[in-house]
Amino acid sequence: MTTPLKTAIITGATSDRGIGMTVAQRYAREGWAVVILDLESSRGGEAADEIGARFVAADVTDEAAVNAALDAAEEAGPLRSVVHCAGRGHTLRVDVA
Repeated sequence: MTTPLKTAIITGATSDRGIGMTVAQRYAREGWAVVILDLESSRGGEAADEIGARFVAADVTDEAAVNAALDAAEEAGPLRSVVHCAGRGHTLRVDVA
């Protein structure tokens, strides 16, 4: 197996319909090495397996964890893209008066 010429690390790529997963799928189709960075409790491993990517568990608010994830991404090939799509979601009710 040859080393990809480009590597991308993408946060928040675990939702089937999200921007992060869409970008990850596109990069993977174009032959990039893709590293998905998300919380350990996410479906990151499953999402990565679906597109042939690598999953690194990390919290984007933890500098040391993010640095370790960046190091892991660089092991796959030269890091050429960082896509930050991590978000915080919860249900919110909006009352309109």
